[in-house]
Amino acid sequence: MSLDTRLIQSSVSEENLAEAHRLHLTTGAGIIDSLLQKKAIEEEQLLAAVSAQFNIPFWPELPTDHLNIDFTGLLSIQYLKKHKMPEFVPVNVGNPLDKNLRIIADEAGCRELYALVYSPASSAVHGMYDALDLFYSRTCMNPLHCLHKVPYHWSKCPVSPHGPFNCIGVTDWILFDLLSSIKQDIPNQMPGELFVKEILNQKGIDEFSKREEVQRWIESAEEFRKQSQGD
Repeated sequence: MSLDTRLIQSSVSEENLAEAHRLHLTTGAGIIDSLLQKKAIEEEQLLAAVSAQFNIPFWPELPTDHLNIDFTGLLSIQYLKKHKMPEFVPVNVGNPLDKNLRIIADEAGCRELYALVYSPASSAVHGMYDALDLFYSRTCMNPLHCLHKVPYHWSKCPVSPHGPFNCIGVTDWILFDLLSSIKQDIPNQMPGELFVKEILNQKGIDEFSKREEVQRWIESAEEFRKQSQGD
């Protein structure tokens, strides 16, 4: 026996049941919710029908004769709210300090670091629309599409050195502060600075690009780029 048959046997009219199904198909509304809202069936009758359909015990009233609830009269609800057991105190695991990163950065003396690194990169890290629109979409060239934006592949996205170089500079800054705090000598050139100079060394880049394995990689990358543009 289907649940619809049990509902009809429990006093739901076929018209109300058909209307509930129609609303479910058109709006996604729950069939049971629709029947209860229209008062087409009492909640107790509904639970009894569902219990019989899915073989789940239904107790109209929960037995309390074996429960001793005398202790609830000894303590007021205000006292219980004030003296919570540690096991039942809610803990915000994601933000235990109940502070945002800007406030934490101010208290830690890292306001400049927050403003330089976190704030500009926040939209990109969290995948917000402004970052997606700026970095991961392009204007559609179809004149009938009203200049809407469409996503494009990483292979077609120009990579700017600004972000990596900025992160390397911040790393040097942090290392400088760390060495100063423990009274260590500061090198004339920080590791990140040397690394950036090596990357920007055109002579070294030319020598590296002439290697046979690098040439094969460049050819494969160029072939992949052409295939991607063709798609």
